[in-house]
Amino acid sequence: MNRFVLLLSLLFAAPIWGQQFPFPKIESRGKALNDFLVPNWFIKDSTRGDLNGDYLDDIAFVLEYKDTILERRPDGGDNNGSPRILVVLIQNDKSGLYRLLVQNNTFISRYGEGGMDPEAYRAIKIDNGALDVEFAFLNGGASYKFRYQKQKGDIFLIGATTVWVSNGIIYAFDVNFNTKKAKIENGSISDEKKKIKWINLQNIHPRKLRNMTQVFSWEVVKDQYI
Repeated sequence: MNRFVLLLSLLFAAPIWGQQFPFPKIESRGKALNDFLVPNWFIKDSTRGDLNGDYLDDIAFVLEYKDTILERRPDGGDNNGSPRILVVLIQNDKSGLYRLLVQNNTFISRYGEGGMDPEAYRAIKIDNGALDVEFAFLNGGASYKFRYQKQKGDIFLIGATTVWVSNGIIYAFDVNFNTKKAKIENGSISDEKKKIKWINLQNIHPRKLRNMTQVFSWEVVKDQYI
């Protein structure tokens, strides 16, 4: 068997790996939430509240694909679940129309990710002018807070917290991009006081929500991921 035939035989004998999913393009403007929906996708979660300080309700929602597929994720892993989209809409105070601010196709966890059966994703909510996104894992959790910056016309990550528990030891990493500091806290669950270490983040800049690829994919400082 020559090399070409051998290569073909290996390719066809290999398992079917995850693929890049063709995500739909969300409409740029609309009068109501229904104007931004697409065929074969349903609303998994939604929230309303003022993100840009104009006292009008903006909308954030999560769409989920109707079928289960083997999807290639940003970290290179393959997940057998339903693709999801995080959408943020800003309402215009003059026209009353909503405009698409962000469509993020990867950040929201899928069914079965993070060691959770069935679900690591918990909720999105708009609270005090910020968008909160929460996840819960087998031995911990993560939460992210995003705020709209009017002068830049986009929404940025302003803080994140990750917590892990293993063998009675709790480990927490809390990032605040407003204060430019991060706190590492660890110790026994039974201890009232934990060991605390502060890290300066002066040279670290917050990311836009549109550029957040996946939970725990950003190494903010050495060995510290959010």
